Amino acid sequence: MNPLVRTTCIFIFFAMIVAYEPQPQRAQSTNAPRCELITRALSDYGQIKIGDRRKDLERRFRHGGGVQFPSTTRYTYVDSEFLHVDIEYQSDPSAQAFSPNDVITRKSKLYIDYEPKD
Repeated sequence: MNPLVRTTCIFIFFAMIVAYEPQPQRAQSTNAPRCELITRALSDYGQIKIGDRRKDLERRFRHGGGVQFPSTTRYTYVDSEFLHVDIEYQSDPSAQAFSPNDVITRKSKLYIDYEPKD
């Protein structure tokens, strides 16, 4: 092969390599609903404040499975059986157990786990 042709081919090959820009990968549309779920769950979790009442929390989370106690309760996110938060309460002394007026004193991190089965 002629040295000029070989040099030209090599130059064109390297120019093509340098000019190539890989496109960033786009999030697949099948993940979008899951991302929206996690975003909503984190937003709802962030709205739980120390001092809120049990009735405020139970709009976004439901009682998780398993044995529950009035002072410490495990909740499951309403839109996913795998997202949970543990809440501790100061019980309302003038009311029954699991009173809607119990005051939140501590919350765990939002975590992923299977729902307990009794």
